[in-house]
Amino acid sequence: MSIPNHVSTTEVVLLELEILLTIISIGAWEALSAIFYAKIRQNIIVLMKVLNIA
Repeated sequence: MSIPNHVSTTEVVLLELEILLTIISIGAWEALSAIFYAKIRQNIIVLMKVLNIA
């Protein structure tokens, strides 16, 4: 009983590339979300200080 080797066809390569790009884009979106959240939070803190709320 022989185990066939992994044959790298065009469809397999494209599928792996699609998965890799999806993972990279999710990571980039998370990084942008973290940056925007930090900026919004900073602006809220400044606004609260100006309005003497905190």
